[in-house]
Amino acid sequence: MTVCTSHSGLVVPYPLGATWDGKGTNFALFSEHATLVELCLFDQKGRETRLELKEVTNFTWHGYVPGIGPGKRYGFRVHGPFAPEEGHCFKQMVKSLHNAGIEVILDVVYNHTGEGNHMEPTLSLRGIDNAACYRLVDGNCRYYMDFTGCGNSLNFRHPQVLKLIMDSLRYWVLECHVDGFRFDLASALARELYAVDRLAAFFDIIHQDPVIADVKLIAEPWDVGEGGYQVGEFPLLWSEWNGRYRDTVRDFWRGEDSRMAEFAYRFTGSSDLYQFNGRNPSASINFITAHDGFTLYDLVSYNEKHNEANGEEIATPGPRGERIIDDSFLLFFNAHYEMVEFQIPHRLQDWEWLTIIDTTKPRFVQRGKRYIEDKPVQVEARSLVMLQRLGKVSRDDED
Repeated sequence: MTVCTSHSGLVVPYPLGATWDGKGTNFALFSEHATLVELCLFDQKGRETRLELKEVTNFTWHGYVPGIGPGKRYGFRVHGPFAPEEGHCFKQMVKSLHNAGIEVILDVVYNHTGEGNHMEPTLSLRGIDNAACYRLVDGNCRYYMDFTGCGNSLNFRHPQVLKLIMDSLRYWVLECHVDGFRFDLASALARELYAVDRLAAFFDIIHQDPVIADVKLIAEPWDVGEGGYQVGEFPLLWSEWNGRYRDTVRDFWRGEDSRMAEFAYRFTGSSDLYQFNGRNPSASINFITAHDGFTLYDLVSYNEKHNEANGEEIATPGPRGERIIDDSFLLFFNAHYEMVEFQIPHRLQDWEWLTIIDTTKPRFVQRGKRYIEDKPVQVEARSLVMLQRLGKVSRDDED
């Protein structure tokens, strides 16, 4: 075993992965619980050489190897404790849960990778075969088809992508003994041309597989693309997150009129959704809240997302696809030749608003004028006023 040292004695724990500088390659891997990490290098005949990564910085194991460049096959061998009681052994966890009579359903995300859109870094499949692994925009292959809301969508029309997914699923069943899978944004897996297709190759290959066809298959039956909401449309062998159950129970809880008939359908297994192709009531996974969407309190309190304190009112991502978290503003623009009074939207009247820009003032800046509740905002002719949101106010506060 050879020791792999850092480049010129420098500590280089970033970026993670393999980084070539023209003379050699820096390797870095994060592992908080490892006791030893070895870099495994393979020659053209498959012969392996192991190099110990001696440098450790903030749990990142790293080292520099001169003369190693692009095209070299490598991997990492990580040594660590066998300590299932500390959460380091998935297989032992599954076995313990089974002994307690608890099944294990694995939530799998095969619809996209963490590489984001075309502006994001290359981390995985993009650097291996971008055109084969991802759905690209016809006629402009620099950009990705995004049915997932995460910047990219895997290309389930390609046989090697399907093979990668099936190998992964079989591993979890045969090696780790999980009882089934919940497929995130499952509609995106069934898009062959553009529309969601119940006869897609993804379903065919799942159904013919003697291992996967025998475990529990649960779909999140929607994605963010056109026609992606497919509750009740998945084929035999599949159960579904029943979004219509969630919505109906929400309306019933809030006392909405004329919902009792649909509530009865949802509460008794949604036969109107699943019976037509021979599925049983167990095809309906009845849920009200989950890790996605509203909390239970918000579900029965608001019609739209209400996470202002988290800076989530800006839905459009930035130029690199990143989430934008910032203050909230109101902009009032008057193109009329006379003064116009504007009203702060009703759902925003629980907040105090401060004027930060008024184009009728010197240098366009006026600070100090505040608005609460339904106090009108006067905007002079052909001018603009911008308000910045402050904190919540009580209804008896005065300006």
